[in-house]
Amino acid sequence: MDQAFQAVGEHGPFQKMTIIIVSISSLLVTIYTLSFSYLTKLPEFLCKDTSFPNAQFHECKYSQELCNSNIEMIKNPETSVKNWAYDFDLYCSREYYNDLISTSFFTGGIIGTITFSSLPDKYGRKKLFQFLLCVSCFLHLNLFLIISPIHMMFVYFLGGFFSFAYGMCFYIVSEYLPSSITGTVMGILNALYPLGGIFIGLFFIYVNSWRMLYFIFFIFHVLITYLTLKYFTESPRWLNAM
Repeated sequence: MDQAFQAVGEHGPFQKMTIIIVSISSLLVTIYTLSFSYLTKLPEFLCKDTSFPNAQFHECKYSQELCNSNIEMIKNPETSVKNWAYDFDLYCSREYYNDLISTSFFTGGIIGTITFSSLPDKYGRKKLFQFLLCVSCFLHLNLFLIISPIHMMFVYFLGGFFSFAYGMCFYIVSEYLPSSITGTVMGILNALYPLGGIFIGLFFIYVNSWRMLYFIFFIFHVLITYLTLKYFTESPRWLNAM
């Protein structure tokens, strides 16, 4: 296959578009994974001891002991991360939702990987990758429109289930690109991990809106899906093996 790549050109439009698709996909999954620590971060609070009639609100650190005491707690909008824990009050008696939501994603990921792992070998890379990206667009639109923790758990489970799309990026790099540049491309994809961490940190410092984050994810998924549906072809190595 490397001889075929040399004949048609190793660095043509097809290879460039492939690199763009896998790079954006890898960056999104990096941001998606690293965002968990921000999305589950508990709010900062202002507290007042109701046993004293003239007590004033003051900044305080969250603890379960505060939840079970006579301390009145209100969320501090100035210092809190505006995430799902903030908007859906996932603290005190509802704090367990944070663990269930993240667990649902990884549970879906395990089941999805087992389900989809053999399908690229049977049906090829192109159709399955395109299908998974189309589903991801729908799921990320749902994440933007989340209305409750139960809704979030369900969508996160499906998100993990269909996340095999990102695992297919490794198929694509190894099979769609000539061996002379696969190491370089993998290095770029690995470098996107710290870049995703920088992005998510700056995003919550300056934007601080989880719905806006998911809306950005949705827009980028639409872009990747469009590029994949229009320009993506079947793996030449898979076709040769068949």
